[in-house]
This record gives sequence, C-alpha cells and structure tokens, in this order.
Amino acid sequence: MNIREQQIIEALIDREDVIRHNKALEILFHGTYKEGKFVKNGFVNAVENAVRQCFSGTLYRGRFEEIYVTFETEFYKYLTKVKPETLRSIDKLENWLYIASRNFANSHRKHINEALGIVETEIKSDICLDRGTDAKPQDDEDSFNDIVDEK
Repeated sequence: MNIREQQIIEALIDREDVIRHNKALEILFHGTYKEGKFVKNGFVNAVENAVRQCFSGTLYRGRFEEIYVTFETEFYKYLTKVKPETLRSIDKLENWLYIASRNFANSHRKHINEALGIVETEIKSDICLDRGTDAKPQDDEDSFNDIVDEK
C-alpha cells in the first residue's frame, strides 16, 4: 500500500476527525473536487465498476445514480464494521475496493433492492423476461449443424 492509500485508510478508521474522515469517503466514492466537479480516480472507478457489474439487469436500467448512492450508504456501514487491522493490511486499495464492493453487492442484493423499492415479485418476473421465449433462434440450430457437418 502506498502512502496515499495509507492516509485514506487511517482517515477512514479515525471517525473522530470528521473532516478528514469525510474527505477520505469523498475520495473513495466520488473522487477529488476540482473546478466545480468531481474528478474520478481509480478508487471510484473500482467501486463504480463493481456496482455496474452487479446491478446490470433490466430492473436497474437507467437508475445508476440512485443505485450508487444506495450502495454507497450501505457499503459505508459495512466499512465502519471492518476491523482497523484488516483495513491496514490491504495491499492494493483499488483492487480490494473492487472485490469487497462486488462481494458486498452480491451478498446484500435483497437489502439494496428493498432500499431501491424493488420487490421480490419484480425480480422474479425480470428473471423470467430475461430468459426469453421458448422459440429457439434458427442461427443456433444452423451453427450446430455446421459444426456436426465439419466432422
């Protein structure tokens, strides 16, 4: 872990220094504020990529900002429970954030969906809709025949 990552981790652990703690959260989840906007960094990209990957179905389409804010809130609660020794032992913060975000999203999907107002019946119907119809595309059958004919 480099010095910058160590500083962010220490600020994240130290909730007594509210300004420093909030700045670390801002850097992790939004980036650095410059010229009236946030400039993303590798930490933000890692978390955003994990969230995009885990919440990419039709139920989530067009709702990334809402999903990200909800995820950020829930993931922050998780980060406050991680032991300081664990955080200090992170080798590459960017990689750890991606893996931890992805694992958290997958294991807390139901809770995040509830916070987003997505109910279980919508999820089941979305899964069914994503699987398509019973009709098989002709291309698949033709491709299979081509492979069999080549042998």
